[in-house]
Amino acid sequence: MADAMVSSQAQFIIDAARIRKLATMFNERNIVVNGALAGYGPNFREIGRLSAKHVARVLAGTKPADLPVENTRTLEFLINLRTARELGSTIPPEVVQRADDVIR
Repeated sequence: MADAMVSSQAQFIIDAARIRKLATMFNERNIVVNGALAGYGPNFREIGRLSAKHVARVLAGTKPADLPVENTRTLEFLINLRTARELGSTIPPEVVQRADDVIR
């Protein structure tokens, strides 16, 4: 769930789940890198690039009201194989191949 309270307590949730051998899934890359089993959510780098493009247009003189409404179309799927090993889980190769990034 994309929620500020959940995100702020992500490490606590991951640690508590790991003790109980439970998988966790979040929507942010850095949380998966820090120990969640998987993640699926927006690519914040793409969002940053899109935002920077809008800022550059405004600084070049375009009125904000004239800017098109844009949205990112990229969601990324991440798997942390290190966490999977710690949990004693096996991720099927087909799923690993579909991941945008794999933490080993």
